[in-house]
Parts: sequence; structure tokens; C-alpha cells
Amino acid sequence: NVADMGGGRAVVRAGGLDLLVGLLRSSDRAACYYACAGVQNLAAAADCAAELRDTGVEEILQELCDAAGEDVAKCAAGALTNLDAAAGTPAGEPEADGVALLQARVATALAAVPIAGVSLVLRLIAALIPALAAALV
Repeated sequence: NVADMGGGRAVVRAGGLDLLVGLLRSSDRAACYYACAGVQNLAAAADCAAELRDTGVEEILQELCDAAGEDVAKCAAGALTNLDAAAGTPAGEPEADGVALLQARVATALAAVPIAGVSLVLRLIAALIPALAAALV
């Protein structure tokens, strides 16, 4: 993808983030999906993630996680996860609400996964998050 090749800055300079964020609200499902996939990819790059945060995209992505179809919801959850990862917290210094944030992301993923076995695994992971966080601190 463009971000992996170092092209994320070019997308930002060309105004591509605003276009992608605008398309997240599109009534055209395919346009919304591909815009969400683009945001997910760009959000993995720290410099693009900062620019994306400035657009207010997190609120839109959360709405897509809650209301969109499965494919869009998965991309939206992935984009939120990438934004969180790109913000980065130094090792040993978890965010004040990092456990709650991680639980929310797992809950979002649970809502988007229709397969019972995978859902069960994710529920187990969600239940273990507080214990894992406590062990790391």
C-alpha cells in the first residue's frame, strides 16, 4: 500500500486525507469500504496517523464500527487500532485508560465477527485483558 512505500506524506500533501475522510460518510458502500481501507493503511504510519487524528476521523470510524456492515466495520476497527498503535506509548508507561481502550477495541471486533468460534476466542481475550495489563505493570 501507499503508506508502506513511504507515500503517505504525498497523500497528505495532495489533500487525500480529507477526501478519504469525506468518503467515509458516503452512501456508496464500496466507496465507504475503500476509503476506510485507505484510512486503515495510512493510520499505520505515525506521521499520517497524527494528520488523520486532526481530521476528527476517530469519531467517524467509531460510528462505522457500530453501524456499518461487517466489511466496513472490520476496516474501521483496524483503522482505530492502527491509530492507537501509531500514537504509541513507551514501554512500561501504559495509557491511563489503555485497558479500557483495548477492551473497547476487542468489543468492537466482537461485534464485527459472525463466526461463533472466533467470537468465543475474542471474548476470552477480552476477559483476560485486565489480568494481562496488571502483569505488565
